[in-house]
Amino acid sequence: MKIEDRVHLAIDAGVKGDLELALSLICPAIEATARKKFKKSKISGNDYKKFLRNYLWLIECFSGSGVDLEKTKFPSAIVESDDNRLIVDPDFADIVYHIFRCSSAHGHIIPDGFQFIASAVEGVRHTFVDFAGSTVRLPESILWALVANVVFCSANNDIVTKTCHFLTWGQGANDWRKENYRFDVDVFWGAEEVVKRFFDARPAVKVELTMPPVV
Repeated sequence: MKIEDRVHLAIDAGVKGDLELALSLICPAIEATARKKFKKSKISGNDYKKFLRNYLWLIECFSGSGVDLEKTKFPSAIVESDDNRLIVDPDFADIVYHIFRCSSAHGHIIPDGFQFIASAVEGVRHTFVDFAGSTVRLPESILWALVANVVFCSANNDIVTKTCHFLTWGQGANDWRKENYRFDVDVFWGAEEVVKRFFDARPAVKVELTMPPVV
């Protein structure tokens, strides 16, 4: 399936509220985009995570949660799709790759401890972490941030589509003018530099989540 087809189907699934289906579609699209970005026919898990880390600035903007994803470490997690291997102090890229990508790629369900929080109020997004280390709940806007990562990545500037799909940004707690912008997917394939300038002009406050040591 082509990258653009995965993006369109992920958006459709996300709009319907089927976030797990949407993730199963967008995670391979991230991998395909990373292959193009790194000019490799095959990438490793480390390459996948490196790609995500390179675009945390974009993922942070579209997640709208105000969390500093570059500095935040999450509680250690057991990866059921990898023989219950323990990943210690995972960052955001570790969570996406080991929990979301590998679970869907290997036919596992996403572990119960990793859930999404729907926005009960328009523009308000929450991140919840159980300090016991058993639960990580992320705002559902993370899905749209991952979709945005694929759409705006410069490696995809060769994609041409004609659809009605779009992404929106604005009206979040950290969006300083409460503006609402629309990014038509057909127009913004590979428009990384344009989007970077857009967000550079709209700085947001972000905080690092610090987990207490497990006693």
